[in-house]
Amino acid sequence: MILKRMADRYQSAKNVAEQQASQNQILQLLTALPRNSYKSDEVLELVQAAGIHRAALLMHQEGASYWEGSRDVEKRVLHFQKAIDCYLGDADLDFRKEVFPYVKKECSAASDE
Repeated sequence: MILKRMADRYQSAKNVAEQQASQNQILQLLTALPRNSYKSDEVLELVQAAGIHRAALLMHQEGASYWEGSRDVEKRVLHFQKAIDCYLGDADLDFRKEVFPYVKKECSAASDE
């Protein structure tokens, strides 16, 4: 419920600064909470529906690393693709450019496995 209210605040923000502040609060909460304290699929759906790209990115990156070492390659690929979408969907051009180092890092690590 708390994240729903925070997502609503993000969507109803009157300017970019308010949106950024709301997004930062959501990111802080998600990084502070233990992963098993919330239903990650529901939270991911909530932040994606609200257009909170950086929170969705965090969730996809966590999801990809959660499956690290497992044989569920399809889930890892899906999280990787969705993480790229999160970078590219962000309003900040400089943030979007960070997709290149992310892809390089992930692809370099994949070749080591």
